[in-house]
Amino acid sequence: MRHSHYAWLYIGESFMKLTSAGFFVNALLAVMAALTLAHCASGGSAKDSKPPVGQVQANKAGAETKPEKSSTELPQAQEKSQEKPPEKLAEKLPEKPPEKLPREILQEMTAREFSGLAMHGVSGPLSFNVLSSAAGFSENLEGASRISIPMGAQTPVECTLNEGSQSPAYTLQNFLGIIRSKMNYDKVMIKDTSAGVLGKIPYLYLETEYLEKGGQYGVVKTISLSSIGFVLTCFHDELGYQKTFFRVAESLAGSALIESMLARISHFSSRHINVVKINNRPSGVMENFVFDTDGKTVNYYSITNVLVQVGPAQLNVGESVDDVTIEKKSGYVTQGKYLSNRNDTEEYRINLLAVEPKTYKINGLYNGKQVDQTLNVNSGIMHFEYVVGKFFSDVKNRGTKEFKFTEYLAGDPLKTFESKIFTKFVEKNLINLRYVSEKATMNIDVDASGIFRVNLGSVLIERVFVQ
Repeated sequence: MRHSHYAWLYIGESFMKLTSAGFFVNALLAVMAALTLAHCASGGSAKDSKPPVGQVQANKAGAETKPEKSSTELPQAQEKSQEKPPEKLAEKLPEKPPEKLPREILQEMTAREFSGLAMHGVSGPLSFNVLSSAAGFSENLEGASRISIPMGAQTPVECTLNEGSQSPAYTLQNFLGIIRSKMNYDKVMIKDTSAGVLGKIPYLYLETEYLEKGGQYGVVKTISLSSIGFVLTCFHDELGYQKTFFRVAESLAGSALIESMLARISHFSSRHINVVKINNRPSGVMENFVFDTDGKTVNYYSITNVLVQVGPAQLNVGESVDDVTIEKKSGYVTQGKYLSNRNDTEEYRINLLAVEPKTYKINGLYNGKQVDQTLNVNSGIMHFEYVVGKFFSDVKNRGTKEFKFTEYLAGDPLKTFESKIFTKFVEKNLINLRYVSEKATMNIDVDASGIFRVNLGSVLIERVFVQ
């Protein structure tokens, strides 16, 4: 994943045999607790199971399994009768329901939802209220917590809460890997991916369909909610209930559990969440914090996670973290930490430190090689977000038209870049800027709260939440 200052990213036949069952919940619960940033530590296998009531299974020839004889059929004597019943009686006689094709049954099962959700308590080590069909429970697992939430379907929503520095994009990639390699399915395909915000929390979403060797078809919905210090991943293994699943997830995002997690992130002066769209498809989330604690320095902290489908059952995932401190008076960077991973590769892990006003030391790893170097600059390095915020103020207050600055991009760590921004047009509460550097050219919309929209052509970053 190529990386630049604001973590802009350049990542650039359905089955007819049906069933709605959840066949691998128990196996996944143990595995989900062990998911880490790079890979999962263990796995399980699916257990044989008969389709529950309401499921459909294809026979070996792929033909439809016919339903049992309907209780609404006419009695035998009436079936043999050649006489037409009297008109009034005929109006009252029930008709034999037509047999349904597998596609019709699939459509019905996929469209199922539950409308009776209400607030119920979750008991156990984690105690809170959430939208559900009945009371849920939680329990401690090794290195994680399990949460089980009924939602009116045959199987509940199962969640794991992992605390620490984990990536939601990698969590979902690991989840897909479990389905592909551990469950012994005949075929696995990605049905949908998405990204956005629920309540105050960014999320990534993955929907996967699978075909068992016995001819059973299933769909797993998975969502990962995350912020600094935690990842909450939930899944549901049953056809249908997509809207219901999202209602439960949104309730979780606004629950006392998540509020307590966010409360641990203290002293930030602002928090923004952006959605990354690639070719107009929501594919990633970017969470930005500004910390202002000592009055002399400001810390900009940004986490970006991207999830892009690149094949029928393949994902490209990326994660980047920028942690940059600037001096308030000058606006120059005093130190920075930069991390970027793509799939199974750590692209870079770089530390930047100002040792003199125009001298910086860099060290770390870049493409697997050690980096240890001194950078001499004509003027201090400036952080992109700080520059945009300052320029917005200068445009509104002084009519400034252009600003030039030196910046550092960890994706190309052995040098600095001379960049500039200038106004294209100014509206009452919005300024459209043009950014030009050796690495990229882009249009930026800025308002009083900061960067509102960044347009890189096929990549669009839009702010959707401000705190």
